[in-house]
Amino acid sequence: MELKEKYFKDLNRVRVETLYSDVYVSVLTGTIVSIAFSIIVAADIPRHILLTWLLFILIGGAYRIFLRYQFHSTRFEHSDKEWLQKFHFSTCFVALLWGIFPLLTINLIPTHKETFITVILLGLAAGGTISNLASKKTAYFYGLNIVFFNALKVWIEGKEGALLFSVALIFFM
Repeated sequence: MELKEKYFKDLNRVRVETLYSDVYVSVLTGTIVSIAFSIIVAADIPRHILLTWLLFILIGGAYRIFLRYQFHSTRFEHSDKEWLQKFHFSTCFVALLWGIFPLLTINLIPTHKETFITVILLGLAAGGTISNLASKKTAYFYGLNIVFFNALKVWIEGKEGALLFSVALIFFM
């Protein structure tokens, strides 16, 4: 039984290390995309709402980088389970912010911008899901959260074909 426990402990350690290893790329991508989104919709969304969302995205990214630094400098002061929970919380917080972005744009932005943003968000959902696969819970939340809120936005706006598009978005993931 001892060999089996050691195997699973080593496997969990590798899972956690894998998740924390991609944080810089993930945060950099998120920062670039969030700034680009802010520039694209700056004329359409009230500035205080947009800047608040952007500020929280940047704070979430900074917190994720801080956690990565903490992970590498104090790795063995906490269990792998605790590090996994911290990762899950920080990543899901940022995913939730990405998810609510479409709700901020309800009936405010032109269709061409809306389509562009939807495609990029679906790409982020797919990329976030793949990069977080070492934690199924985080991966599912990241992807489904973004897709769900995007589908909800389309459904709330009530445009032609909205229900079909919303269902298709949800099944995308």
